[in-house]
Amino acid sequence: MRGYVLRRRAVHAVLLAAVLTSVLSGCGLPKRTELSERLIVEAIGVDMADGGVTVTLEALDLHAAGAGADPGGQARVTRICRFTGNTVSQALQSVESVSGLTPLYSQARLFVLGRTLAAEDAAGALDHLLRGSRLRGDILIAAAQDAGDLLEAKLGENTPGAKVLEDAILRGSETGVCCEMRLFRFLDLMYSDTDAAFCPVLSLRAAPDGELKEPVPAGTAFFADGKWAFTADAEMTRGLLLLTGQSERGALFAEGELGGYGLGITGVKTKVRFIKGANGALRTEIGVKAALDVTEHLSSQNAPIGEAQLRDAGAAAEAALRTLLERSLRFYYYENGADVCRLIRRSRLFCPKESAAFGESLFSPEAAVIYVVCSVTVRRAGKESLRYP
Repeated sequence: MRGYVLRRRAVHAVLLAAVLTSVLSGCGLPKRTELSERLIVEAIGVDMADGGVTVTLEALDLHAAGAGADPGGQARVTRICRFTGNTVSQALQSVESVSGLTPLYSQARLFVLGRTLAAEDAAGALDHLLRGSRLRGDILIAAAQDAGDLLEAKLGENTPGAKVLEDAILRGSETGVCCEMRLFRFLDLMYSDTDAAFCPVLSLRAAPDGELKEPVPAGTAFFADGKWAFTADAEMTRGLLLLTGQSERGALFAEGELGGYGLGITGVKTKVRFIKGANGALRTEIGVKAALDVTEHLSSQNAPIGEAQLRDAGAAAEAALRTLLERSLRFYYYENGADVCRLIRRSRLFCPKESAAFGESLFSPEAAVIYVVCSVTVRRAGKESLRYP
């Protein structure tokens, strides 16, 4: 009897295993999407055209990449796909039906806003995009005159164009000529009731060989009420990076009484503080401490830099930085009403009682007081370095 029971349990176990195997290997699980059925998106561009919206995707061309180089000898790494609709959502919905592939947005490096659409409704375009795709929040965002043309330009033979554009932004942010903006931070600024949202602007210039094109930073796009409001040029972008403590590198030319100096920025620290006046009014001070570096060239044309030249270079650097920062403050606050230093948000945290009156007077010609402290080091070959102060 006991043996019969054991045999019956064994038969039941075998039958159960067979049923589970059949279910798990059949239609009980969602169909797996093969890699060859994917459209792996590297970059997304959105433009307005003919009353509708055009979404441009740069995607990896898996079939061409697997086949190797084309007859012309140049490997085709990516392909450009364009989709249209009345809204961004409609254009994205047509991607799968038109291409026959399932889009994968989680690998994207870059999102580019075209100027025409951004000036009309950048916030709406972003809202539709985030609803219709699964973009990562840490990808880069940029603006361009025409996003589709930027992505479609021939930027490299064996490198995805999105990688070239990404490198241009990161390289520009390292050298202090371009801001780096991630999508999650841009959205935080865009939907804030006080802060100014901004992102780099990219343009194209012809490369020396005449065929390939080179992406370069072309200023900074600023947004107000969800729209592209104004553009800061290269000089004001440098001021923005200094005001917000983002410029760790870059170059500065300063003209002193004893001559001109080419200085390299090696570090910047920006500090904002509020000082309460006797009548309860707030006064804002923005302090920038910059470390600069100059290499002494020993040649017949360049005399060694001594203590007098060092002091002159330090004073000239402080004056040049102060002038740039004061012009930048006037440009952003007084002329365009952009709170780039997030002063209103800071005042609400540190001085809640006085913040209301502070916000009303913030966008005046005297929005804040700037003070600058520069330290300059002269690197001397074979000698001890000189430092100021």
